[in-house]
Amino acid sequence: MSGQTVTGLGLQFTDDNKFCYANSGAVGVAAETEILLFTTNSEYIVGKLYTGYCSPSNVVDDMTFQTTLNDLLIAARYLDTSKETQKGMTLTYFDVIIPPFTTVKVVSQNISSATARDMCAIFTGKVGMAQRVGNLVE
Repeated sequence: MSGQTVTGLGLQFTDDNKFCYANSGAVGVAAETEILLFTTNSEYIVGKLYTGYCSPSNVVDDMTFQTTLNDLLIAARYLDTSKETQKGMTLTYFDVIIPPFTTVKVVSQNISSATARDMCAIFTGKVGMAQRVGNLVE
């Protein structure tokens, strides 16, 4: 964990180390593209991972999102724009518990065309530590 908030696209922590977050920003996605990648340390994290379009003007293509923990697929999402009623920042989320020393990766792909569309992934979480085990008498 970090004692201070750091800059960059990796996993970042609040100053009190109680919460963490990671943002991909707008990433142009045509072919299969990694939009978010971070690795946890000794903490576990209970959080939400949001994926979707980040620009309301380009919600026109069907997209896929795949989320892996240590290269194990845990979630896959198909964004069917013909069924989206809200034209805008179409982010949806799922809850996830991330164990210590885990690499989290989100990959997106445009399956309707070869045109790059702005996709994003946002992760927010509450940080926890394992309970101390053993004899506390020193």
